[in-house]
Amino acid sequence: MVRSDYSLNKVTPRQLEILKLVCKGSSNQEIADTLVVDIKTVEHHLHGVYGSLDVSTQRQLIYKVYKLGLVTPPSSIPHLEELLSHGKQLVENLESTIKTLKEKEKCLEETETLPSID
Repeated sequence: MVRSDYSLNKVTPRQLEILKLVCKGSSNQEIADTLVVDIKTVEHHLHGVYGSLDVSTQRQLIYKVYKLGLVTPPSSIPHLEELLSHGKQLVENLESTIKTLKEKEKCLEETETLPSID
């Protein structure tokens, strides 16, 4: 991974702390609440980081932060195993429902072919 010592030296420990929260998807207000500071303080730090890293959007910021190795990108999606398990259960339920419907459809077809009793 390419690191820019110049950029690394310009980011303060507090800015790095804020960057980690930005990369986790926290809003400025959530960051302020987490760090127990005013939202204006968070905005001030972010303004400094945007300038230091020469970016103008949050997307560029996150990309550059990951590229420089300032923050480690997440290795997996949170709760991925739980989501996969839930998805598998849904598929099993659907397959069972389809099987039941096919059985009922077959019974109905057999019933329709029976001779009528008058």
